[in-house]
Amino acid sequence: MTASPHARILVMGLWCEALDDGVFEWKPLTLKVRLMPADSIEIEPLLDELERLNFVRRFQAKGKAFGVIRNFQKFQRPKKPRHSGLLPNELAPYARGDGPADEQEGEEFGTGGEPVPPGEEDGGGGGIGGKEEAEARASAREAAPPGRPTITDTAEFAAWIRTLVGQEPVLFAQDTHALARLLDEGCTLADVEAGIAAAMAKPDFRPRQWSQLVGWVRGAAKDRLEAEAKAAPAARTVAKPPVDPELDRRNRLAKATAHFRDEWRQGWPEDMRPGHPSCTTAADVIEEARLAVGREAAVYANGLPARRDRNGREAA
Repeated sequence: MTASPHARILVMGLWCEALDDGVFEWKPLTLKVRLMPADSIEIEPLLDELERLNFVRRFQAKGKAFGVIRNFQKFQRPKKPRHSGLLPNELAPYARGDGPADEQEGEEFGTGGEPVPPGEEDGGGGGIGGKEEAEARASAREAAPPGRPTITDTAEFAAWIRTLVGQEPVLFAQDTHALARLLDEGCTLADVEAGIAAAMAKPDFRPRQWSQLVGWVRGAAKDRLEAEAKAAPAARTVAKPPVDPELDRRNRLAKATAHFRDEWRQGWPEDMRPGHPSCTTAADVIEEARLAVGREAAVYANGLPARRDRNGREAA
């Protein structure tokens, strides 16, 4: 009765979109095309309304947004349920309708009245997740460093962050998605750990919602990025293009020839100037330049017109 008319219709449409565990993909544009293509409305505000009224809950998995419908499994009881494989343990009671969403309860045979046949626990291999996702989570847990696990689903993330706060009021808050969404923004687990540690170290700060820790985690991420930028300034420099050996030799020969002609100019590199302590020009290049200038002097000494330098002055 408290929902708007279009929101009421969307609830019934989501019943048709969800898999048998109550999970649906949180894609407003797709839901608009499939459920209300002829109506001039926006689906995203309606989803927000349903979440605010506790008809659905939003969560993150596999880097995407999903939703779960409250009490869906209470009335949906297929013999061979087709599950998504992504429903967090903390939201399982929310979908089953058998208790608060933060209770960790198991269910031997899923939502149906009969046992699920072996190999069909995820609905016969279909759904959004499945066997591959379960194997990926198990593999990530095995490779996780001690003390800071590799988070692969919302339930695991929620369990991990609760170990960071201790017996504080926020420990019993249900909605941990505010922090989970920070991982999609680029925050790391180290940022989450550092942000929570900084917040809990403040004596007069005792949050009751996980969303109150978002600013602390973002601050930790900002500090990390600034430290990385200062520690690696060379990474921002543009690499110089490789030197062409032949071009470098010609350049050095021209500079050495100008040196022996007494045409050396201020601003030219000293490492190309013969006789200078920092000169790195090869001896054969210097000798070639010396011989060339000597031949020029011999030619002009035999009565040819005087050679002039670039300034128009008669050269020696």
